[in-house]
Amino acid sequence: MFDLTLESNRFDAVLCIWTQGHGLKEQIQKSVNNVHRVLNPSGMTVMDFVTIDDKTYGVGKEIAKNTFVGGRPGEEDIPHWYATKKDLKKMFSKFNNVKYINSTYQFKDNSREERTIEAIVVQATK
Repeated sequence: MFDLTLESNRFDAVLCIWTQGHGLKEQIQKSVNNVHRVLNPSGMTVMDFVTIDDKTYGVGKEIAKNTFVGGRPGEEDIPHWYATKKDLKKMFSKFNNVKYINSTYQFKDNSREERTIEAIVVQATK
């Protein structure tokens, strides 16, 4: 997702759910820029980002601002970046009609434990 080799202006829509926070902020910015590039003119994207308000914020070792690694079983080597609305506004500055929607996901994980994720869903057009 950080190095898309797809041709520009190829897709009407790109959906990224529960994926964009797995990396350093700079990598995620690169991914968002790539999504913008591969979208057709007036194509749309929907992405979500776990926020600093999530209860897992701060779990693990901080390797960069708002980015932690090593705090989750099965994801020991995967960075987790936590977004702020200010970060996202800058990240999506190339897009039009951007909407930021606060969202709380509630679900049961594979071990049937209740989980809650605090996120911002971003809807935008090229």
